[in-house]
Amino acid sequence: MQAILLVPVLIAFGIGIYFSLGVEPSWYYGGAAIAASFGALFITKDYARIFVVGLLLIATGFVAAQIRTHSVYTPILKRQLDFRDVEGRIVALETLDKGTRMTLSHVRIEGVQPLETPRKIRLKLWKGDGFVIGQYVSGLASLTPPSPPVIPKGFDFQRYMYFRGIGAVGFLYGPPEIVEDVKATHWMNAVERLRQKIGSRIENALDAPRSGLARALIVGQKTSISDDDMDAIRAAGLAHMLAISGLHVGLFSGVVFFALRFGMALFPPLALRYPIKKYAAVTAMVCAFFYMMIAGATIPTQRAMISITVVFCAILLDRSPISLRVVAFAATCILLIFPESLASASFQMSFAAVTALVAFYDWTRPVWSKWARQAGIGKKAALYFIGVASTTVIATLATAPLTLFHFQALPAYGLLANIVCVPLLAFFVMPLAIVALIAMPFGLEGMVFMLMQPGLDVIFRLAHFVHGLDYSVLRVAAFEFLAMVFFVMSVLSVIVFRSQIRFIAVVVFGALTLMSFQWIQYDVMVSSKVDLVSFDASEPQLIVSDARKSRFVRENWQQALGYQE
Repeated sequence: MQAILLVPVLIAFGIGIYFSLGVEPSWYYGGAAIAASFGALFITKDYARIFVVGLLLIATGFVAAQIRTHSVYTPILKRQLDFRDVEGRIVALETLDKGTRMTLSHVRIEGVQPLETPRKIRLKLWKGDGFVIGQYVSGLASLTPPSPPVIPKGFDFQRYMYFRGIGAVGFLYGPPEIVEDVKATHWMNAVERLRQKIGSRIENALDAPRSGLARALIVGQKTSISDDDMDAIRAAGLAHMLAISGLHVGLFSGVVFFALRFGMALFPPLALRYPIKKYAAVTAMVCAFFYMMIAGATIPTQRAMISITVVFCAILLDRSPISLRVVAFAATCILLIFPESLASASFQMSFAAVTALVAFYDWTRPVWSKWARQAGIGKKAALYFIGVASTTVIATLATAPLTLFHFQALPAYGLLANIVCVPLLAFFVMPLAIVALIAMPFGLEGMVFMLMQPGLDVIFRLAHFVHGLDYSVLRVAAFEFLAMVFFVMSVLSVIVFRSQIRFIAVVVFGALTLMSFQWIQYDVMVSSKVDLVSFDASEPQLIVSDARKSRFVRENWQQALGYQE
């Protein structure tokens, strides 16, 4: 058994216990559990000590989640407020398909006490031209609390916003007035202004919808992609390409690493006297950090940066960067820093894919090495494409159960679309994106984006082609969370345990998965505003009281119950 691989699992168990509680626990419970477990380490031996270490890790996860929850505290707006004057400093601007969305900090809301005012609010306005990060603005707005889950055990948008410090959302009735122009000198404001400038340069160089896709890949702003294009991208199984996470940070830093190492290897005096591999690793880490910042430094991007840092640190320490221990260490760091990530689809799916890929190539390494040694140029090229296809197949299979659990939909032709688009992204689009960023200070990015256009067009055309095929998306109803947990544990048992323990664990967790598996169905559902009611009448479409009201709620009900759109 590789016991080190169980560390993030046990920490995750403690985090899960905390977030499953209905009330906020006292600090005493977690602290007492850690103190008791730590003290027991000195009086226990052998298997008893292993059990105590497990309890210590569980308690550590519990306390980490509690600390994180309190450290990001923000008041949540208690009720809807209409026609209220609001003021705040712009800390984020996002270009939408229709309009602009701005996030304000240092907020003041008419009629709301300072202690009850959220740290940040997010507002939509129809025209956002002329605003920049750092400006202090004032306007008339309508505010509501972030939406709670629209279906039991569904996605909790309110919790998602809480951990980003946003306690209210809404819209402005008109363009806000600039109270104070850009005087803030905080470095984060400077970074956001840089992101805004890069986004504007992309829009000037590319036409829609190419500009929206390029902005999503480079600065993490996917809100300017139209709804039709987003539907096609999701149906083709390519939505992961738009979320700046491990794939993008890995590609960005990987291109920098291999390009620098190759460039330095061309000079024998440098290559023979100095550790150019480590120089390239340090430079790639710095560039990855820069990319994380211009991509918005979202939680998924920060998680990816932590993982990439672990990989490059392994290179600096002359360790293998591709191992399950490195994956476990990265997961442990992320869970301790961002415990709320445990419930996110991006965290679960990214680590499911990475764990499956590392385990697969670790088990099949002798075969790949033998083929590579005996292969010529033609066979090596074929071996590369086989490797790309294998990687896509393994990652797709590893994330398929989680995709069904979180989104109740599975792109039927996603495997084929990814086999084409992922290599295109890795070896054409992302390298040109790096060149475009380097060329921007000199005003030469237009030529680079012109070269990038065919790649972006292929992605869009393939997405719409796949979306137009019959049965392009397979839909199911939501199923019980506990079944998903047991299924994940059964898969981890294959990777972590050895000999007969593996077989026993797989059988036990597999049986628990079957016993706890159940489709979630409801006879009647009523929205929180009591303006929409649905009935299960065994019809092909969801039966609702009013097809014109609460579109967002209705679409979520349809998705959760497995109805076709």
